[in-house]
Amino acid sequence: MPPPGYEPFLKAICENPDDDTVRLVYADWLDENGDPERAEFIRLQIALHGKPKKSDPQQIREEELIEANGRAWLSELPELPHLRWPGDFSRGFVKTVCVGAGKWFIDHRIKLFASAPVRHLSVSEAGEGTLAKVLAVREIGCLTGLSLCRCRVPRDRFRVLTHSPRLANLRELAISDRSCVGRYVDLTDEEAQEFVETPFLPALEAIYFGDWISPRAEHILRTRFKIVSSRTRFTRTASRFWYDPTPPLGNLLP
Repeated sequence: MPPPGYEPFLKAICENPDDDTVRLVYADWLDENGDPERAEFIRLQIALHGKPKKSDPQQIREEELIEANGRAWLSELPELPHLRWPGDFSRGFVKTVCVGAGKWFIDHRIKLFASAPVRHLSVSEAGEGTLAKVLAVREIGCLTGLSLCRCRVPRDRFRVLTHSPRLANLRELAISDRSCVGRYVDLTDEEAQEFVETPFLPALEAIYFGDWISPRAEHILRTRFKIVSSRTRFTRTASRFWYDPTPPLGNLLP
């Protein structure tokens, strides 16, 4: 665990996830209270944030710190039913949480957002009603990434997402295994047009699909979004789903 007295710093970081100043203040405090490696890691990741991956001394040192301390840092996060912290650190803290169903996110959301500055959420098995409840949560407004694994939103019902007023900061969206639309099809042409025309996703730049979309749907999406990718750059395991942020994603959308 962090040194005693860390709680006000974590609270400030979780409430201000975009502010590096509060993270750097915390790093100074960690240095003064016996946790120099975590302090170094926070400063290092802030310095590297948004830079291309390459084998320079800073990035080698970053990997060394994760190798030596990553499991211990992850163990500080709460263990909750049907929830995983995949361990992708950004600017010194875990940014992604994966939940087995929307119900578990709704039940534990307060503790989740108080434990880490969560920016990416992965939800499995969400149908239209469950997704509506998830997107109604106030904390959703801080998300920059959303993954819908084994998505159960019916055909022509994606308005629940495309017209959500809380997704103004969303930059990345991943959709996979949407079997209710059609075998191996994640988005119809008409739904692609809906994504392009919505005014409710002003920051969205990248959409990833675990399965197939038609060439026309891809063309429609590319008229608005910088990255449109299907059946590529995805990581699947039995317990979680999230896209693998390899270039160009790692460079363009840190």
